Amino acid sequence: MGGARSTHLVIDTAAARTSSAGVRGWRPRSVCGPRASVSALVAIAVTVLAGCATVPTAPSVMVLPGQGKTFEEFQTDDASCRQSATQAVAAVQGSSVPSQYRFDMTYMQCMYASGHQVPGSRGRSGYSAPPSSMPGDVPPPPPGPPPPPPPGSTR
Repeated sequence: MGGARSTHLVIDTAAARTSSAGVRGWRPRSVCGPRASVSALVAIAVTVLAGCATVPTAPSVMVLPGQGKTFEEFQTDDASCRQSATQAVAAVQGSSVPSQYRFDMTYMQCMYASGHQVPGSRGRSGYSAPPSSMPGDVPPPPPGPPPPPPPGSTR
């Protein structure tokens, strides 16, 4: 018997019980146990949190039709560039760059490449730089050439 294996038969006593309601000890199996409750809560939490991470669907910048472009061409390019911008934002979710800013930059680049006008008020992108930290009462540099470098410098 050295090479023989023993086989054990395991019987699920709950499943072996008859399904008659009159039999003592019978109870239906519940699909709403504690695991189902936890799963439902996790699904709800994921749904709620997914609603917080939104992808912009419209630009917050102005783009004008390009020279010689029809309004229909502008609309076609607009739809295509919005789709490209949406895909670009969705590809980098969780980035430190705000979604709307990334959407706008991608949209403007696409529209400009398609031959449309991207007005540049206050900078080329339409976004202004933060105010300079330099105080306004700093005097201008003195007239004349700059002084020579100090001795021993390699410049």
